[in-house]
Amino acid sequence: MYEGTYGRHVLAEYRGCDAGILDDQEALEALMRRAVLATGAHIVRTVFHRFAPQGVSGVVVIQESHLSIHTWPESGYAAIDFYTCGDCDPTLAHEVLGEGLKAQDGELMLVHRGQGDEPMRAVRGNWQSTQGSARWGRATLLPDPTRWFMVGGSGEGPTTLNAFDHALLSAGVGDTNLVRMSSILPPKTVLIEPRPLPPGALVPIAYAEMTSDKPGQIISAVVAVAIPENPEFPGLIMEYHGEEPLESSAAKVRMMCVAGMEHRGRAIKEIVVKGAEHVVENVGCAFAGLVLWGEKA
Repeated sequence: MYEGTYGRHVLAEYRGCDAGILDDQEALEALMRRAVLATGAHIVRTVFHRFAPQGVSGVVVIQESHLSIHTWPESGYAAIDFYTCGDCDPTLAHEVLGEGLKAQDGELMLVHRGQGDEPMRAVRGNWQSTQGSARWGRATLLPDPTRWFMVGGSGEGPTTLNAFDHALLSAGVGDTNLVRMSSILPPKTVLIEPRPLPPGALVPIAYAEMTSDKPGQIISAVVAVAIPENPEFPGLIMEYHGEEPLESSAAKVRMMCVAGMEHRGRAIKEIVVKGAEHVVENVGCAFAGLVLWGEKA
């Protein structure tokens, strides 16, 4: 009954906005249309109304659902509601509107909906405008990443958890708090060499790990990222682990990257792979990960 119902729902607040824009019905409608097109959605019709003495409400109906706005010019505040299904990314509309309204800060909540028997999942965070730059921060409790690097390692331990911990230390991320992320590399981020991370830091990472208690068993873990030819598009990260040599796992994760990018209709510039192989002595773990980092070079 839930087939094809998955969608992403963004609730956003913008504060410190330009009062003139918030009270300009035509300007708001044009801005909302630009925001819709940025998501890749298709406009069906628009309805906007200006209230007396001030304030505007508007809805853009799209084939993929809707975007709506209500403004309070006297307070420099706007409330936004984006709901899109399919391949549209409503957070792109958030970035267009944040800049277009000249907002100074706000809050955003992203809700994943229509996931069958699974409950709705929400991510929320505060954001601020980036002074002197046209780029706006996304809805996250972590800094927007600008760099990324790949790590790998392996380890032994008396238990599976100890083996995993030792593999993390071998990879250089064992003294941080890993925040496991889904498999998207933000556009225009730059590959750098692995670097020491601040102890205790929150580190966004996509990773694969394989743990085994079979002495003599060869295990491996691999991550790969497909970089698109068009730098405006995000990259695709895939992870794989198995009781098999690294060469075999690497071939499989490359195939996964190719299939994922073909499904998105995006040409691949290159695929970067990082993996670890381990021969189990007692309890062993192989680990590989892709770290996102906000630090500038």
